[in-house]
Amino acid sequence: MMPFNMVDPDDTYNPRSTKHITKTLPPNLKRYAALVAKCLRRVPGEHGKVGYISVHESYIEEGATQRRPGLHIESPGWGVPSGIAMHGYHKNFSWGGGNIGDLDGYGEINMEGGIFFGSNMAGTCRVWDCLIEDHEKVAGHLGDIGHLRKAIGGNEAGTLLKAGEICWMTDRTPHESLPQPKSGFRQFFRIVTSEVSGWYEEHNTPSELGVEPNCGIVKGNKFLSGLKNLSLG
Repeated sequence: MMPFNMVDPDDTYNPRSTKHITKTLPPNLKRYAALVAKCLRRVPGEHGKVGYISVHESYIEEGATQRRPGLHIESPGWGVPSGIAMHGYHKNFSWGGGNIGDLDGYGEINMEGGIFFGSNMAGTCRVWDCLIEDHEKVAGHLGDIGHLRKAIGGNEAGTLLKAGEICWMTDRTPHESLPQPKSGFRQFFRIVTSEVSGWYEEHNTPSELGVEPNCGIVKGNKFLSGLKNLSLG
């Protein structure tokens, strides 16, 4: 989760140029510029702010998961490190926020903040078209909501993402990583927009271009500590 500048992707003289985006990415991520541009066009309110990009490329054996398994949301329900700033409609830790915005001039819906993600492997992620309200009352450690699976309709109510499909969601949207149906090389892509409460120093990647997180820097291992021993750096 590397901080980067979310610039307006469109050039005045060439609306589909990606040169503005290319300048904001380190060499190893420049090939993702076109995909980043498509995402940022849907969140014009984020232009000029600091966002966070993640790319995970690795060979995954059949039956294994590349990303964190288990039904969860991205905004934790409890155990937030002291001193972390809260955002707007959140009563707890924010990890991208997200709201549906207005129609643009082309009839497409622009989103406010949120998270874009996807991969090149079909059937390795399931997402539910719903929102967990008052999540600070029902979500567990790191946003775990496994106990709510039946309440949100079970697996049948979720949508399996296709290969190459990019999904937009809020940080209160239920989702889970699934075991890979066959062995192969998986590419995971994600952009978390600016509304982030804390950046985990141990787990995230510093910017090669000198872009700093626009939030508190949290020290400690979020998985081993159970968020009990985390502190602001």
